[in-house]
Amino acid sequence: MAENEERFESPAGRELNAWEKAFPGGAEKLYQEWSKTLAHQRRIESRNAWITYLGASLGFMITMAFLAATVYLVRTGHAISGTILGTVDLAALVSVFVIGIRER
Repeated sequence: MAENEERFESPAGRELNAWEKAFPGGAEKLYQEWSKTLAHQRRIESRNAWITYLGASLGFMITMAFLAATVYLVRTGHAISGTILGTVDLAALVSVFVIGIRER
């Protein structure tokens, strides 16, 4: 390749060539910083996916615990308390799903 021939064809490539001419080694430094930023972004997205999974799992376990408490209360003769607890549990579960869908 000739010395004055551009290495990249895209507009971004032309900018990199101009950057390289102005700051020797600058294009490589830009690429390295971009790579670091991309790796950081992947770590954050992975962490967010884990937090979402953990939150859903804990929410499911809490809901099942309230359901079990509701069934226990109703079976042991505390029908009103069990019904109230079950209604509150169901309303909370529905509201979490509705709020989650709205945020998307």
